[in-house]
Amino acid sequence: LFGPSRAKILVVHGGLPRVPSQFISTLKHMGVRGPTIPMRTCTMAEVCVKDCLWSDPKETAGTDVSTRGASLIQFGPDITLGFCHQELIGLIVRSHEVPPTGEGFSFMHQNRLCTVFSASNYKGVEHNSGAVLVITSALLSVGNLAGSVKPEVFYAPQLGKACAAELEPPQELSPKPSELERKTREATRLVEANKEEAATKVAIKKDDPKGELIEEGVLKIVGELVVAHKQELWQAFWDKDMGKQSSSNARNGFVSLQVWKNACETILGQKVLWDTVAEVLDVVEKVPPHRGGVDYNRFLHRFHVVISEESCVGPTWMEGVLATMVDKLLRLSVQDLLDLFDQDKNGRLSIAELSEAVKRLDVGLSSAQVRSLFLTFAAHCDESAEEDIE
Repeated sequence: LFGPSRAKILVVHGGLPRVPSQFISTLKHMGVRGPTIPMRTCTMAEVCVKDCLWSDPKETAGTDVSTRGASLIQFGPDITLGFCHQELIGLIVRSHEVPPTGEGFSFMHQNRLCTVFSASNYKGVEHNSGAVLVITSALLSVGNLAGSVKPEVFYAPQLGKACAAELEPPQELSPKPSELERKTREATRLVEANKEEAATKVAIKKDDPKGELIEEGVLKIVGELVVAHKQELWQAFWDKDMGKQSSSNARNGFVSLQVWKNACETILGQKVLWDTVAEVLDVVEKVPPHRGGVDYNRFLHRFHVVISEESCVGPTWMEGVLATMVDKLLRLSVQDLLDLFDQDKNGRLSIAELSEAVKRLDVGLSSAQVRSLFLTFAAHCDESAEEDIE
């Protein structure tokens, strides 16, 4: 999770919390930590744990909402420098993301924060180098922090080649080599590693000269993000529907390209070239009456989860749920229906009322599924009913 070294180097997975002045003292006084990440935080300790796992640095001052989620943060150089001054920290070392340089490491915030990422070619599509920090204890002991920290960059071979490599016996079982032999061996290994890295990059360009495999991999990641955050995206598009800005004041299912990009960046992250994704997916309408707009329903429905196993939940499950719901509703009188759905008798249906009604019907839907059902109702209601939906 985190650990300050004796030379005032703080190693943390993500970054600094939103209350950095209480970070070290809070974590030092934590007796136990739960087995799961506290996404819904109730105590300062849980806030610190969540933030040091998920926060990211940014170039501008202050704290801001993270692109990873509304409950997470980004912190600027002023936060880092203030924390280092208060806690007498010389360097913060963190990981959590591929550095923007693609070189496996990146220094930020006046060189007081270093991102180190050891996984080269992350997810098989990033083509980034990996790195580790080599810290020389002798230089640390005399206070030479800058000289003691040295990034070592590498590009790991494919797993099959790594497993086939011949392992050397532990040093205690081998005769101690001379200094010249040790340096010669290290130089030979470095040359072999450089050759392996160059050959891997050449193979990538040869096997995928047009970048189609990379494009396919990126789109797969985008698809996974859209499926995971489809509800949030739909709500963002719904609020910015182009039709609401027109004279008719009626939604038409389209948003501008800029609104689409902003929503994707805010909810799914800024590390995807959304202009390229828009071009690859051909999301922009090219003919009137919605030329230049994005059909957000078509975009969202393009990515969905399909369960192919016959023994698993599939389309028949959905049909069964609907059939059960209809059957139970048909058995109720009109007054019973009104009492079931409009529980506060105000003539409006809220998500809480719908959730309670479906719970009483006992058709086997989770809270998230109930909310999606409600949003589906809202998407297909007529204009006169829109104003009555909370």
